[in-house]
Amino acid sequence: MEDLSNFIQESRSRGYSREEIEQELLSAGWPPEEINQAFSNPQEQSIIRKKGFFSVPDFTKEFNLQLTIVFLIATLILAFTFSILQYELTTMDFTVTDPVSGEKLTGFCETPDCSEVKEAAWDSVKNNLTENILLATLISLVIAISFAFITNKDIVFWTVNALYLILVIIMVVLWFAFT
Repeated sequence: MEDLSNFIQESRSRGYSREEIEQELLSAGWPPEEINQAFSNPQEQSIIRKKGFFSVPDFTKEFNLQLTIVFLIATLILAFTFSILQYELTTMDFTVTDPVSGEKLTGFCETPDCSEVKEAAWDSVKNNLTENILLATLISLVIAISFAFITNKDIVFWTVNALYLILVIIMVVLWFAFT
């Protein structure tokens, strides 16, 4: 029975799920009763140690895939959002010099289609793209780690969504304040 428990722990540490381990043991001829008993062993149960708000997750292949997907999606969404915010802020801060008075004017453009404002905004987005991606990656890493170690995943999900909604509201307010 100790060999079976050791095999289960070793397989878990390599990222295999319970179902994968059970399938391997059944195909090797282990009786289902002994497999279930080994999985109910207190040593096996200690792999996931919940202590209130935080837990040490069972890093199975499926969980690692979920974590990677959460990380990548959050990074893409945040990088795109930060780029849009960069575009907005650049258009809001764009200044031109009045040819008659020489006065600096913010919120105005020189051409009817405002192409110089759009070009300056896109240049700003391109120049700051690395910083936007880095910031998005760092925030996404915090989100993914929180998702992994906080027991109540709903808290992470709704907190992140609420913070993102606040950011979007700020962006909308800035957009309408400028136009």
